Amino acid sequence: MSNQAALWSMLVLPWLTLAFMKREEIKQWMPAALFVMITSTLIIEAGITFKLWETHETTVPLNEMISYVYGTLPVGAMWILKYTYGRFWLYA
Repeated sequence: MSNQAALWSMLVLPWLTLAFMKREEIKQWMPAALFVMITSTLIIEAGITFKLWETHETTVPLNEMISYVYGTLPVGAMWILKYTYGRFWLYA
């Protein structure tokens, strides 16, 4: 599989998994996903600005690490919160 296919699948496939989550649960956990996206975007932009890291492969025509920040990370946070809410030790 080429790098571009992997990056695009990291952006699209996680959002397709939300079809298995109830609409009420999506509404409940979407603010947490938005918070994760915003804070991760700020951290990544600061890292790129201060040259703390660099990326060698981007999702064409999009920017650095966008497939991870807007695909895998928020949807993963929603699924993790769905199954661990109210069970701190399972979350930890």
